[in-house]
Amino acid sequence: KIGFVPDMGDVVKIPIDEEVQWGASNLYYGGYSGGLMFSWNIKPSKINWKVAIVNGASNQRNQFSNPIHWGIISRLKLQPKYFWEQGFSLSHGSFMQESGVSGQLENLRAYTQTLIGTDFKLGSGFFEFSGEVIGAFYRVPQFESETLTFETETEDDPLQLSSYSAYLDIKYELPMLQGSYVAYRIDHLGFGKLENETAQNWDNNVLRHSFAIGYHLNRYVLARMAVSTQDVENKTWNKTQRTFRFVLTAHY
Repeated sequence: KIGFVPDMGDVVKIPIDEEVQWGASNLYYGGYSGGLMFSWNIKPSKINWKVAIVNGASNQRNQFSNPIHWGIISRLKLQPKYFWEQGFSLSHGSFMQESGVSGQLENLRAYTQTLIGTDFKLGSGFFEFSGEVIGAFYRVPQFESETLTFETETEDDPLQLSSYSAYLDIKYELPMLQGSYVAYRIDHLGFGKLENETAQNWDNNVLRHSFAIGYHLNRYVLARMAVSTQDVENKTWNKTQRTFRFVLTAHY
C-alpha cells in the first residue's frame, strides 16, 4: 500500500486504513492467485512449459480488486535424466493497492515486481538434493512515515530495489528404517543496496538453518519434527531466533 519505507518493521510501523504496515512478501506473485493457466507438454516426461495470467492480488483481505493487478507467471520444467529435474521461472506484474494515501499517486500500476528463478531436484541412492535461487526486482515509490506522503521524485521515477533468496535441502532416507528420513536445509534472504548508497542494504539479510526428521506412520500419515535457527543481520535485539515444530500430515 505504501511502497518503500526505511526501517519499516521493527522501528517504523505505519497505520493505514486501520491496518499496521509491517512489510510485504518477497514473492508477491508466488502467493495465492486466481487466473487462467496454459500447460504444454513439449516433450512428454522431458519438457513442460506452463504460463498463467493471474490476478496477483487475490490474497489481499480487503479491496483485492481495487485496482485489479494482472500479472504473468511462467515456468519451464526440464528432466534431462530420470534423476534430475530442472526448472526456470519468470513472473511480472504490478502490486500497489488503493488506500487512504494512494490518491497521491497517479498510476498504481506503474509500480511492479519481476521475479526470475531456477530450481532443481537430484536423486542418488538414498539421497535427494533440491534447491532454488530467486531474484526479485521492484519499482516502488518511497513513502515518508513522518508526513505520510510519497516522495515526489519517486512517483515519476520509482526506486529500483532488488533482493535474492536461495535454499539448499539435503534429504536422506534411512535404509534401516523404511519410511523414515533425516533432512538439513539452509535458507538465505539477501537485499541489494539502496540507490545512491554504497554500503547500506534496503533491508536486513537473513540466514536460517533447519534440521528435520520424518517418519511415515502408514501410506497416508507423515509425522515430522524440525528445529530451526535464524540470524538477522544488524539487529539491536538478540539476532538469533530458534523454533521447534511438530507436524502431522494426512494425505488421501
